[in-house]
Amino acid sequence: MPPSGMAPPLSAHFPALSFRPVPPLEPRLTQNTESATQNTPLAPSVEKAYYRKCIELKRRLNEVEEANDAARLRRARLDRAILKMRLERAFLLEQLSKRMEYVDADGEEAQGNGEERAD
Repeated sequence: MPPSGMAPPLSAHFPALSFRPVPPLEPRLTQNTESATQNTPLAPSVEKAYYRKCIELKRRLNEVEEANDAARLRRARLDRAILKMRLERAFLLEQLSKRMEYVDADGEEAQGNGEERAD
């Protein structure tokens, strides 16, 4: 065990493992795109334009998915808030009915005098 208290790296237990950096899944626009245009019947300039458009569409798709996730999260929060307000309303109506029963039981203002109270 190393002196820092951490576990030794995996390569200490498995020396046959070699850790190589993983290449990116999407080629960068700065890389040479000639290899992508070699086996197509289209002109290289058209193929490059399609390639750029594809990359732009992927970026736009990611933006739309992020916006969709944000909207879904907002909707879930709003649904929870609505549920909370409904529960609070039910509680308040129950408390109000209890207080109204109390007033009716005392016989005070059970009939009322027809006037409404303005606050």
